[in-house]
This record gives sequence, C-alpha cells and structure tokens, in this order.
Amino acid sequence: TILAFGKLRGKTFEEAVRCDLRYCRWFLESAQKDPDASAECSENFAAFLAYLGPALGRIGSASSYCPPANAAEGIDLASGSWPVEFGKHKGLSFKELYERDGRY
Repeated sequence: TILAFGKLRGKTFEEAVRCDLRYCRWFLESAQKDPDASAECSENFAAFLAYLGPALGRIGSASSYCPPANAAEGIDLASGSWPVEFGKHKGLSFKELYERDGRY
C-alpha cells in the first residue's frame, strides 16, 4: 500500500518503515496519544497505523536506511555521486560536499 500523506508520501508502507523508522515511531505514538483524532482520519492513515504496530514490533530497535532514488540506477556509493538530500548542502553530491567542506 502506498502512503497518500505526510513527508513519506508516495512510498510503500514497507519503504516508509525502512527509510524513516524515527518518523514511523513518532507517527504511531502520536496516534496512540490521541485516539479520538486518529478515529476521524483517512482510510490510508488508518491502514498505515494498523500496519505500523506489527511492523515496528518485528523491527525492534534496528536502525533504518533508505538509499537515495538513484541507487537503483546503479550509482555506486563509493563514487561519491549520490546527492545530499538534506541540510544546507542539499543538492550537492557527497563528493562535492567533501571537496567544499570536508569537515562538515
């Protein structure tokens, strides 16, 4: 099932858990704190909540990792060509970032 809302919109439920475990835990905890608000949510929202409980239970404290979209295009991590997708250097490749600000 594809998420239809939030910062992970467009990802499958499984990808969302794998890519941003912290967000998924926050999402579930927030919904559990305010069940009345969650009761009035969309069908997709409710389905994601139902998915998260068992999914997070299986994962436990494992770390999350989500490769950039172009990882599927065969770009090697060691090449430094993957784009930085966060922070003040967003849009640069990791190689460019290192060359400009190696201490960052």
